[in-house]
Amino acid sequence: MTAGNTGIGAGIREQRERLGMSQEALARACMVSRQTISNWETGKTLPDIQSLIYLAETFGISVDGLVGGAGHEIVRSVSADRRELVLLNYALIFLLLISGAFRMVMDEVERPVPDVPAVISYLIILAGLVAVVVRMGIIYRKHQLSTNQQIADYLMGDIECGAKPRSVIQSHRTELTVLFVAIACLMVGVLFELVSG
Repeated sequence: MTAGNTGIGAGIREQRERLGMSQEALARACMVSRQTISNWETGKTLPDIQSLIYLAETFGISVDGLVGGAGHEIVRSVSADRRELVLLNYALIFLLLISGAFRMVMDEVERPVPDVPAVISYLIILAGLVAVVVRMGIIYRKHQLSTNQQIADYLMGDIECGAKPRSVIQSHRTELTVLFVAIACLMVGVLFELVSG
């Protein structure tokens, strides 16, 4: 999240220094990088809801005590992410429908072999699908959403449902799966176009 002010950042730094913690120690407690702590403290970014909970627990204060009047900024950012995620889901469904319709039309029309415009069209649709899914993955990671139930809860308004990912592969699972499937589909589609002559 992009920070609109440094109120939260100043509070994080003040509480960290009150406890005599280094940025590294706080980063370990919140399961983030030291650079993330630095970004929070300088106001470059805002912590997500789950990170605020970890911070408050570490400092021994309430989340309200930590965020003060800047809490509305975080809620507004979470709401914007939720709206974007809903739109991305619609875009994903739209692209899948277009892909299916395009394939049905291509099966009914005689085409030259190899059909370069058809391959290019497949690539454009595939690029759109990959872009949508990668952006969805970024939002999932930002809010620590790792299961379908957490994603569904988040879309329904539960903004505190995330759990920290346990590994790099797990945190990028969605993007890796989609990229693998997209590459496999692309290879099968191109081979089918080349062989079906």
